[in-house]
Amino acid sequence: GDMIFGTIKNGVYVTDDNGKVKYHINKKSGLLNNTVLSLELDKYNNLWLGLDNGMSQVNLNYNYVLYNDNSGNLGAVYDVANYSNSLYLASNTGLFYLNKDNGNLEFVEGSQGQVWDLKEINNQLLCGHNNGTYLVQGNSLNKISDFSGGWVLKKIPELTNYFIQG
Repeated sequence: GDMIFGTIKNGVYVTDDNGKVKYHINKKSGLLNNTVLSLELDKYNNLWLGLDNGMSQVNLNYNYVLYNDNSGNLGAVYDVANYSNSLYLASNTGLFYLNKDNGNLEFVEGSQGQVWDLKEINNQLLCGHNNGTYLVQGNSLNKISDFSGGWVLKKIPELTNYFIQG
């Protein structure tokens, strides 16, 4: 039921049967070239793209997100969490989330600095940061500990609402 559209200037679009874009893959997101001259789907659900200067293969069964940060804003990624239907990335420059409406990686304001750890505990996303520990609430942070260097956070199994953090 999905439809695939190759473009001359902006890569390839994969839509559902109603035309809603599921994936947009172009040079910015890792395609070798934005000019798609031919498309072929093999029996393994691999999409082969004939490009202006070469070929690319897209595995349509691959259910992970690949993101290339060509801007350099993201930095080194230390942890990734899929929480509450959103993808969060902890990096040496702060906390980011993938905006599903536009496919862009967005910076969480107030998270500047080293984000070491993301951990879902008791249906809440906790963020271990260089200057403390935060509760992630959508695209904002709420500081819950001032102890610096929050790296690894573990729940103590025998005790409700008790944690150890390295």
